[in-house]
Order: sequence, then C-alpha cells, then structure tokens
Amino acid sequence: PLRGHSFHYSTLDTPLLPQARATNPNGGGTAEALYQHGALRASYLHHYFPSNPEAVAGFFGRHGN
Repeated sequence: PLRGHSFHYSTLDTPLLPQARATNPNGGGTAEALYQHGALRASYLHHYFPSNPEAVAGFFGRHGN
C-alpha cells in the first residue's frame, strides 16, 4: 500500500477512466480516483512517498535502482 490523504474543495469532470481507486483504511467513504494520460498522473490523493518507495517507483515507471 501507498499511504496518503485527500483534501480538496473542487470536483473533476473528465472522460478518462480511473487507472486505480484509493481506499480509506479507516472505513471512510473516500475512494479517490487516480488517472493517467500518457506520462501525466493525476489525483486528489496526496501521496506520502516514504510509505512505500517500491510502489512509488512502479507508479512512476521505474523498477529497481
């Protein structure tokens, strides 16, 4: 898992389908979508990268050092 938090006051309208959806480990209703279009990755989720460096490397397309 890659930890993070969500905080926003706006909404998003896009024809893109989510590549993944974040879940709330506390059982809350947040299920933020993660979108990708080419090299662009977008979400309202604010990732905490030190929580899982391997997942971050995979998320940005780098595997290994």
